[in-house]
Amino acid sequence: MLKIASWNIGEDELYKDNKLTKESYKYIKTMIIENNIDIICFQENIISNEYIKNNTLLKYKVDMFLSTSKDGFSTGISIYSKYPISLIKKVMFNNPNFKYKDKISYDRGFVFVQVVNTPLVICSGHALPFHVFNESPSDFKYIFDEMETEMINIFNDTFILTCDLNYENIEELFPKISKISNILKLENTYKNKQVDHILVSKNIQVLNSKVIKTRFDHNICICDLEI
Repeated sequence: MLKIASWNIGEDELYKDNKLTKESYKYIKTMIIENNIDIICFQENIISNEYIKNNTLLKYKVDMFLSTSKDGFSTGISIYSKYPISLIKKVMFNNPNFKYKDKISYDRGFVFVQVVNTPLVICSGHALPFHVFNESPSDFKYIFDEMETEMINIFNDTFILTCDLNYENIEELFPKISKISNILKLENTYKNKQVDHILVSKNIQVLNSKVIKTRFDHNICICDLEI
């Protein structure tokens, strides 16, 4: 059995300014250990931080830099694994360069890894919050079509996709991938919406899936898989 999780850890709501601190990572470590997680995919992680790697069994790590935080930290996607993983590819979304009030759109993307000596490919990604710029992702479908083409070219018949799309209807954005996947119907992950998703190829058996409430702005998604 493989236990995999996906979690956007961009804002620790325990603190007034929502910043990530060492105490934030201690809390994350506890969640990993208590839930016996084998592989975890983070969005909005401080990618230079080695606390999880040094304090859990998840010793293998692949990062993808996406943006610099207000505090000057490099942030992005990180995949931590108990098992050796190798990088396949990092793919940036086409950035529409939105400008709305005082906000400017920033880079987002997907990273693909393979568990060494297995056919299992894992992809984790993060998409722009189109609503922040008063836009809808359905009006920029070409951006998601390009990413879906990348996924189709990389995925074999044993894959897991975890992502924060900032959008509930993943079938609309990735229709081809959705047709060849089991889409886990998770509980709300962010402000009464399901914006975080886990999809697995149909030859992977889903034993259990759940969402655990956390002190962060997103909850953690966990699933047990038989591969």
